[in-house]
Amino acid sequence: MTRPFLTAHWRDLLLVSFAVPDRLAAALVPPGCVADRWQDRCYVSLVALWMERVRVRGWAVPGLTTYPQVNLRLYVRHADRAAVRFIREIVPSRLLAAAARWRYGEPFRAGYIRSRRTMEGDGIHMRYQFGLDRPRARLEVHGGPVRSVPDAASFAHWLKERSRGCRAGRAGRLRTFDVAHPPWA
Repeated sequence: MTRPFLTAHWRDLLLVSFAVPDRLAAALVPPGCVADRWQDRCYVSLVALWMERVRVRGWAVPGLTTYPQVNLRLYVRHADRAAVRFIREIVPSRLLAAAARWRYGEPFRAGYIRSRRTMEGDGIHMRYQFGLDRPRARLEVHGGPVRSVPDAASFAHWLKERSRGCRAGRAGRLRTFDVAHPPWA
């Protein structure tokens, strides 16, 4: 088995999903992939999360092993595997964004991200504020103390358990990468 491109642990994940028209999804699907569908609808998600213990091909890059990220993704299938096509990825480091764009062609941009986690009684309150130049958007959620891995037949599972990324590379060829992470609760 080959080593995944990226290994990481994710925490404080907030995910907001929207159904999108087929024509919009089709314009974003990389070659060699098809738009994935849940109950006959295409979806995109805005995802805010903390990445921890990040390793690229097994290597830890000093200063870039823990950071917040906000991404916009489209759900696709490649070789009968659930995958995502990242439309935009925002990270707080210009170095990380430039390296990811240059080396891997990923749509990274450096931007402003601030996250805040507060424990409130039994629950948790999470807030992400973000934007390219200043905090123009906010995702916020209040959660209870119970966490569980969603059932394999659920929409939540369909959204989150994707271990392949796909994009159009140079000369229009499909580029894929695999990501390893424990199941998200």
